[in-house]
Amino acid sequence: MLKVYQAVIHVEIKLDANRYGIYKMKIFILFINILLIEILYCQDFPRKDISLLNGKDLIVKEKPNANQYTSFYGFYTDENLNSSYGDFGNYKLLAGKKFRMISYELCEKENLFQGERYYKLKIENDSIGILFYKYDSESKMGFPFEVVGGINLPIDFYCKEIKKTFNKFTNETIYRSPEVEGLTFIKIEKNKKAKIYLSIEIGSHNLTLRNKGLILLLENNKRIERANERIDVKPMSQEMFGILHISYIYSAFIELTRAEIKLLKEYDITDKRLYIHEGNIRKDETLRECLKCLIN
Repeated sequence: MLKVYQAVIHVEIKLDANRYGIYKMKIFILFINILLIEILYCQDFPRKDISLLNGKDLIVKEKPNANQYTSFYGFYTDENLNSSYGDFGNYKLLAGKKFRMISYELCEKENLFQGERYYKLKIENDSIGILFYKYDSESKMGFPFEVVGGINLPIDFYCKEIKKTFNKFTNETIYRSPEVEGLTFIKIEKNKKAKIYLSIEIGSHNLTLRNKGLILLLENNKRIERANERIDVKPMSQEMFGILHISYIYSAFIELTRAEIKLLKEYDITDKRLYIHEGNIRKDETLRECLKCLIN
């Protein structure tokens, strides 16, 4: 089964906090009038279950509107990941090429402050030979391969993404889904009772005060709206080219009702809005599947 949809041009600034509370900026650009085809019956991105790629053929995806200056990031000729393959502008060298997955291992140097996030994939092409690819297990958008035949996900694939912690001061057990586009599901258990929450964040260069109102747009014209929900804001500073730039992070933390949970189990979130600050959500089934894990 194939699903075809059309992208709309926009630039989205995404703000993520790392484990030390330091914010970093990611910029995503989608180009207008690109038809994207999504194969619904298979998956290409294994997250941390890299063994699912063992023995698989991987085809480097071609990019719409690519030119001679387009590059694929993360391909190296040496196992120490020092020498990039093709340097700048390696698109023509890699686009459409088929590689066989040989082996993988953790990137110790890259994971110094990232846990077990980065892996080194050893791949081979008949004409190019052996290359090494630095694989980011948290970046589905950055994964450049199509897996021939797809990968069959184990039943607990998404449930393994849930992080569990215990707060000894409040006697609460906290389960947290991965963050996707500033959205995170959180389950808090205490005294054998559980509540499900949704954390929402949007980055903006504009400062507004007395912010109220939350809207989530879902597939099939469904929506969740909290007109009086308070929106928090905090500043973030970042130096770029020697100039200090100030941005703002708008956030909300809401307890979900049973009706809202039912909607979010069935339909993916497509757009978010906190007061007047808006953001699109790329197609990703991770949140919906993790929510199912949290309520089971």
